[in-house]
Amino acid sequence: MEIEKAKRYALFLLGRKSRLSHELRRKLIDKGYSKEHVEHVIVYCTEKGYLDDAAYAARFAAQEKKKGTSRRALVQKYRSKGGHVEDLPSDDTFDQEALKTHLRKWHKEEKQKVIRRLLQRGFSWDQILDCTENLKDNV
Repeated sequence: MEIEKAKRYALFLLGRKSRLSHELRRKLIDKGYSKEHVEHVIVYCTEKGYLDDAAYAARFAAQEKKKGTSRRALVQKYRSKGGHVEDLPSDDTFDQEALKTHLRKWHKEEKQKVIRRLLQRGFSWDQILDCTENLKDNV
């Protein structure tokens, strides 16, 4: 009976928002379900395809890439959600495309301001120098 309640609650949570198995596990335990029942529900949701950490990681990475998030910041955000970094897609062009996104937004600003912002967002110095060579010095 408790397993059925836990399944219904898990499906309710997954219906509202895609989640990592770690997030769902934490929510179910916080709701008061036993660890054995929670693990049973996690297995059930994974087998039915309602819970897929690899697909979640791919969607999360794509969303962050559109925002211009650096690879380093992406890994940090994903870890804070409880995800395993191995699930994230390995994309060598991730930082280059994110840098280009920021440079398009800030192309009229002073070069030093742009460099400072990019450093704050987790890009490496070498990556920034490669991409900012085309920027005009407005100073």
